Amino acid sequence: MKTKLRTVYHQIIQVLKSQLKLLMPFGIFAAVESIVLTFVYLAPRVPFRAVLGPPIRAFKGEVYLHYPANFLIIPEVSSFMRNVLTVILGSLLAGTAALMIRQAFWKKAVVFTSSVVEASRKYFQLAAIILIFAVIMQYAYKGVGLAVMKFVPQVQWKGPVTIVLSVLALLIVQAFFNYAIAFLMLGNEKLFKAIWSSFVFFGKNIWQTLLIVTLPFLFYVPIIILQYKTAYLIDNVFPEIVLIIAYIGVIISSLIVDLLVTMSSILYYLNNKES
Repeated sequence: MKTKLRTVYHQIIQVLKSQLKLLMPFGIFAAVESIVLTFVYLAPRVPFRAVLGPPIRAFKGEVYLHYPANFLIIPEVSSFMRNVLTVILGSLLAGTAALMIRQAFWKKAVVFTSSVVEASRKYFQLAAIILIFAVIMQYAYKGVGLAVMKFVPQVQWKGPVTIVLSVLALLIVQAFFNYAIAFLMLGNEKLFKAIWSSFVFFGKNIWQTLLIVTLPFLFYVPIIILQYKTAYLIDNVFPEIVLIIAYIGVIISSLIVDLLVTMSSILYYLNNKES
């Protein structure tokens, strides 16, 4: 009999009460992402301009290195940098978190350092899973954009429709890959077998998995809406509000969305695969 999500969320509350160390992988990623976001904000200033200025000038234009236009690119650049960080650092921390969650599930002492060491042995496989997911998402985003350009005639609807369809694409693709790290780290399967096993496990638990990836994401929806209105906020509130929203987005994405999705995914896997 499949474990209900209500039981899984109850387990999350219980293990977090007793094992606050489980927050460490997500807190570390949030801290690093916040530092990177700060560098993006400081890009127009000396000495950061010498390093970050040329790529911004090349890809976006000189105007985005001047106030207040520099705030217009913060959501886009920070999103790109988050994707890069997720592959380079987030993959290792995701593997670490999976091992720590299993320790808590087995009612053992949660140890961060040994989990990092064990996860590092499969670092390239972990990074490959995240990279494959990211590449598929890029093609999905492009497909959504082309479809909207072709089938949505009203200009005013193109932006909102693109956002909604992009989010749906993200959630569906994420659902397919949702258990790949669990099968890799906890099931000791090889890279492509772990991905395939995740697809199969998702196929057997479609609605539960869609809820696992969707419910926490709802916390991030206001950030998406606000970032879509970046130009409006700069003109009608004040430019720095964009940076504040970006910092709030880092906290929500890492310490709420990623935390809940990862913990519920691993615990659901453990309850229904290994128990």
